[in-house]
Amino acid sequence: MKIINLDSDKVGITSSLLCLIHCIITPIIFISESQVSFYLKSYPILFWYFFNFIFIIISILAVYHSYKKTTKPLVGYFLWLSCFILLGTIINETFEIIHINEYLNYSAPLLLGSLHLYNQKYCRCDKNNFYV
Repeated sequence: MKIINLDSDKVGITSSLLCLIHCIITPIIFISESQVSFYLKSYPILFWYFFNFIFIIISILAVYHSYKKTTKPLVGYFLWLSCFILLGTIINETFEIIHINEYLNYSAPLLLGSLHLYNQKYCRCDKNNFYV
């Protein structure tokens, strides 16, 4: 049985973009919570927070596989750092530990997606090109 070989950087870029869209839409959803709770019937906030942890799981897996394939270790370290920043902002947002400006919440997936994009373009050993 053949396993589908996904490019971890493409998965990371897509996940980061979806995470950013999710972060932007969340305030709009909570403002219109009465309409959302009508359709979901119970626990609309828990349902919406569930997506946060799906994004972080996908991000951790994508960073892990990108880290193994990168030719520049510094990019791999920054991938892990940005992933932990994203994890920290998600945990902080879920449990409301301290007040953090919303721009940090938006910058974490942007940074992670940008690093995946950079890693895909400049830090990969492909058959046709080799970047050092």
